Amino acid sequence: MQTIIDIPDIIEMHKFEETMIQALLNGKNLPKGHGRLIDAEELRLDIQTDEQMRLGEHLAWVEERIDNAPTIIEAD
Repeated sequence: MQTIIDIPDIIEMHKFEETMIQALLNGKNLPKGHGRLIDAEELRLDIQTDEQMRLGEHLAWVEERIDNAPTIIEAD
């Protein structure tokens, strides 16, 4: 099983253990067999700013961007 947890950038040392326990309790389990997870916000920014997209090469451009988007968590 894989779980995604959100860990704050700054953790006060005296609250470290409590913060980590809360992060684990609030984590989201990923379903078995999930696909790779990508950074959709980064992809959205890429789509908005890329010249190739504005020139009309839409389908090939989108497929290339999705295939090459940075993977956050590998597929199960």
